[in-house]
Amino acid sequence: MSKTTIKAVLFDGDGVLITPPALFSEHYALTIGVDPKSFLPFFKGVFRDALEGKADLKELITANPDIWHWEGDPTPLLTQWFDYENHKDEELLQLVEDLRSKDVLVGLASDQEQYRMEYLREKMFKGTFDFMFAACEIGYRKIDPIYFDTVLNVLSAGGVSDPSEVIYFDDAQNNIDTASSVGIHAYLYSDVAQVQALLRPALA
Repeated sequence: MSKTTIKAVLFDGDGVLITPPALFSEHYALTIGVDPKSFLPFFKGVFRDALEGKADLKELITANPDIWHWEGDPTPLLTQWFDYENHKDEELLQLVEDLRSKDVLVGLASDQEQYRMEYLREKMFKGTFDFMFAACEIGYRKIDPIYFDTVLNVLSAGGVSDPSEVIYFDDAQNNIDTASSVGIHAYLYSDVAQVQALLRPALA
């Protein structure tokens, strides 16, 4: 790809830009003495409604005491959760800064519910990106082409005229497949060196 064809770069959050030592649910399960697998029905079930903006995470936690073993306002639990997973890949963030200095649009593309998205915007990544695309605000997760169609519509206002001018990195193959289906150059993320190599024309 030539330099002129790279107008926007999108990064996934969890597993790419955000790399905690473990999932909070695994850490939390150990602290309260339950099997981490006991959280799977929650995250594979009703949690997806929160990711798509169809449910409130605090209400879901309150409605599932047998899973979460938490009493009262879940806000402190969410604070623990988000702080525990606040591990940013600083090398990638330096690349984000370098890209923006070259007038390349850079966005976070992530399946997030509203409270964590607010945390990402206001604490972890404040001022870091040109755009932050959250599934809870779009109404669809990244496995749905509507998600990326919405992203492309927003990017078009910034001068992106064709999906092929966008590069996207994600650690989930199903998301890569969906982004590719709408014409985005999508890559399964491996490491910073891979990103540097693919973005070299844009950073020249």
